[in-house]
Amino acid sequence: QQQQQQQQQQQQPPSEDQEELPQQEQQQERTQEASELVLESDKVEITDRFASFLMHNNLVPASFWSRCLQQDVYAALLANERRRRIRELSAEFTRDPVGFVDGVVHAFGSLEMQRLLARPLNVTFQNEPGSGPGVTREFLQLAVRSLIEVPPNTDGGGGGGGGAEAQQPLWECDLELRTYWFRFAGDPSQPDAFRALGAMFGHSMLSKNVLPVAFPPVLFELLLKGLGSRLARSRFSLSDLALVCPAMARSMEKLLEYDGEDVAELFTLDWPRAEELRADNRVEYVDAYVQWYFFERYAPQVSPMAEGFRSVVGSSKLLRTLVRAAQLEQILCGGEAPVDVEAIKSGAIVEDWTKRDAEYLEGFWEVMRGLSESERRSFVTFVSSCSRTPPRGWQDLGLRVQKSGTGDERLPTAFTCFTLLLLPRYSSPEVLGARLRTAIADTEGFGLS
Repeated sequence: QQQQQQQQQQQQPPSEDQEELPQQEQQQERTQEASELVLESDKVEITDRFASFLMHNNLVPASFWSRCLQQDVYAALLANERRRRIRELSAEFTRDPVGFVDGVVHAFGSLEMQRLLARPLNVTFQNEPGSGPGVTREFLQLAVRSLIEVPPNTDGGGGGGGGAEAQQPLWECDLELRTYWFRFAGDPSQPDAFRALGAMFGHSMLSKNVLPVAFPPVLFELLLKGLGSRLARSRFSLSDLALVCPAMARSMEKLLEYDGEDVAELFTLDWPRAEELRADNRVEYVDAYVQWYFFERYAPQVSPMAEGFRSVVGSSKLLRTLVRAAQLEQILCGGEAPVDVEAIKSGAIVEDWTKRDAEYLEGFWEVMRGLSESERRSFVTFVSSCSRTPPRGWQDLGLRVQKSGTGDERLPTAFTCFTLLLLPRYSSPEVLGARLRTAIADTEGFGLS
């Protein structure tokens, strides 16, 4: 459509307005119009020329990348199965914490299941009638967080395990970075658990689900490398190490700065090449350590996790050839932009309110504007189960504000599956603010019984 418009404009004499606009501004306007048409269209033809447009990371939103990847995976699945319709992968789970984790690991982590995972999920919970996309997203949120925070059952998951390690989660959160990384180095005891988590990453991408926790950028590089991506980096640096283990990165920097002959005595590291350190090979030594740290030290965890991820989205040629790690992180985790109340308001829908409630609703948005950043994050978690920015921005949060009776004694409630806030009508803005702060104070998102 853009090419046709350009051809028509070339055949017609420019108007006075066009003559006044610089050529660069005209091109920017045409690019913006083309982008909007692409985002609103149900069908987009991916030509070689358009594929080159996808390489401009700052022009294409993560939501569009996500949609293209979803279609790419499903198209490959249809071609392989020679079917007109993709069969769903249906599963039922309990909300009991231990039983839930065991069920997820068994269903998505076993080697026998890997060939069946590249299908749309249809999840239900035992003794609950709900189903559909909202329940599936709740399941993905719950599964990712549980696989990270709940210690796995040592009787399964590939054998092995024992002692103190068996009683602790497989991941730990760095409070300084606010990201999760592997708790134990080189732990081969739970491959099924890591394989299941990789599959959850893949299904989160297909379901447009934002992961409830954050990971270092290097993890997404390693996942792409596991797919055989030509855009995955083959080497890492101290800056990458600083985003995983800041203390170790600072030690490495001090090692590089130290020029004494006793460097090997002062800086001792537990790794296979520890005895090779000399004053004249510090740079090469640190570089070799960083490569070992990421490619070998955690290989027993990264390898099965990449395998699970590959089982779900490995058929996507687009993912293997055009997506970089920063884009993959944004698709899966969203961004970390400050909570934008005006953007959330612009995309919000109000239900069961009348024109007489317009002033009251504006009072609600005034309360939202008065919240601190941490309170706004708590509110977003309260209504959606995840505090991170949606891939397309806060306007894509999809908040629905529904009237829920009257009475100052009541608290706001939420259905996170639908980003639905049930808001009572209070007697004053002050009561509204107090009740909203009380409701969001202890929110944790999706939970287990």
